[in-house]
Amino acid sequence: MDSKVKFDELSLKLAGKTDKEIRETLTRRYKFAIRRLAQTNSEDVFSLAMTAFAREIDPHTNYLSPRNTEQFNTEMSLSLEGIGAVLQMDDDYTVINSMVAGGPAAKSKAISVGDKIVGVGQQASRWLT
Repeated sequence: MDSKVKFDELSLKLAGKTDKEIRETLTRRYKFAIRRLAQTNSEDVFSLAMTAFAREIDPHTNYLSPRNTEQFNTEMSLSLEGIGAVLQMDDDYTVINSMVAGGPAAKSKAISVGDKIVGVGQQASRWLT
């Protein structure tokens, strides 16, 4: 693990970051990784083991967990439901990457591309005024 930290530090230094920026970036990055690891459950571990096993037999084979199978089937049928926004992770936040034209998010005009999602609720928020 020590060599991974050194590699990351060197990569950032070569990218022109200062020592302070490197320390802040790596601290944020590794805290996020620890939080993600803490969220791992037995299904995730099983999925990793099965994927490794399947790829050992055939490098073009993947294991799909029930959760991933459902997601795959949804994507293949192109019947997406939800707020009509494409989301991505950016450090600790989920960020609106794009919106589906005509979808609920685009119609509401309450959110925009680049907005960070800091909470989700079922009622109108006092912050969305």
